[in-house]
Amino acid sequence: MAGNGGVKFVYLPVQIFIDELDMTPDTSGGNTGNALMGLNLSGIAYVKYIPGLVIGAGFTSTSGALYIYTKTGSEKTPSLKGLPFVYIKGYITPKEFISPDYNDKTLIRQPDLRTTVYWNPNVLMDKTNNSIKIEFNNNDVSKKLLLKIEG
Repeated sequence: MAGNGGVKFVYLPVQIFIDELDMTPDTSGGNTGNALMGLNLSGIAYVKYIPGLVIGAGFTSTSGALYIYTKTGSEKTPSLKGLPFVYIKGYITPKEFISPDYNDKTLIRQPDLRTTVYWNPNVLMDKTNNSIKIEFNNNDVSKKLLLKIEG
């Protein structure tokens, strides 16, 4: 305890564990706190602090506990430089709809296997222009057509 203008402070050490071994610094002047000084930061796998009251096997702390776990086995291998990354598939880039030009006679010889025979994302209608005429060429394999209009 130390006095400071009539206020008394009590040193309550945080329980410190390294790989489940109690390494709490000794307030009597011992050197058990030196285990923290000897830790290499690149060898630490996980750190967890639990504030407040912690009751464990053989100890009780009202000022919390600090758990430090070091790397073992394959974790000790040097990691790659830079941050890890993962490719995540997002939206597929939109495909451009191509309608064949049947005025070109070379295209008539090739089979037309399109699944979408007409696509127009810019159909504009208003009060005066409320009907439109849609003309398209069918593919070579369809027997029935499904008309799907979205807006």
